[in-house]
Amino acid sequence: MPDKDINIYGFNPVLEALEKEIPLRAVFIKRGKLGLKARKIINLCNEKNIPVIFKEPFFFKKENRIYWILAQGSPVEFKSEEEFLKEPGEPIILLYKIQDPQNLGNLFRTISALGFSKVALTVEDTAPISEVVSRASEGAINFLNFSNIKKPLNFLKMARERGFKIYGATMEGVPAWKIEFEKNLVLILGSEGKGIPEPYKKLCDNLISIPLKGPVKSLNVSTAGGIILYEIGRKLFPSSF
Repeated sequence: MPDKDINIYGFNPVLEALEKEIPLRAVFIKRGKLGLKARKIINLCNEKNIPVIFKEPFFFKKENRIYWILAQGSPVEFKSEEEFLKEPGEPIILLYKIQDPQNLGNLFRTISALGFSKVALTVEDTAPISEVVSRASEGAINFLNFSNIKKPLNFLKMARERGFKIYGATMEGVPAWKIEFEKNLVLILGSEGKGIPEPYKKLCDNLISIPLKGPVKSLNVSTAGGIILYEIGRKLFPSSF
């Protein structure tokens, strides 16, 4: 298992990584006609529950290596969405497109410190779990369970069907301390700047806010997440707080 995130370029190296069981977070392939190696890679990824994302050519050009395929290695292993939802009784924190490595690491640290362990990460536009993330988490990544979420809306719909309540952190929601939380919940913490998209808000049973009294009218996602998670933990596990 790699001790830091790695990028693997080229069909043969990606195929070799899959055959050697190197933990991969996702595989990105150029959209279009697929050759035999691409199909073999996709089949192996499906067997191993590794998301495959099809991208336009500019995605690979921006990486400065035009191989039309990129695999992201990871220092952690990911459980399937099904595994996450099969184990009720513990909140799931869905981190939606958190792009700043420092924010991601800080969130991991807070989630673990407050006694939670199940973290769902969107595949697209989320920072990889790198050395920067690991350092910011102060080792918390070693105590968390992760799941890769390729289609977050589908995941949330599946969670609702399994009896989970969905909560989203927003600017306009109900104050966190006024909500009675249930253990079977998914908390969505949205990306820096853009937050949670409207279709996701519509799926939520409650939108949660943190009323602010000072001149600064917004909080960093890792700070806001910490406040909301503390409130959830205080209500669900009062003997621990």
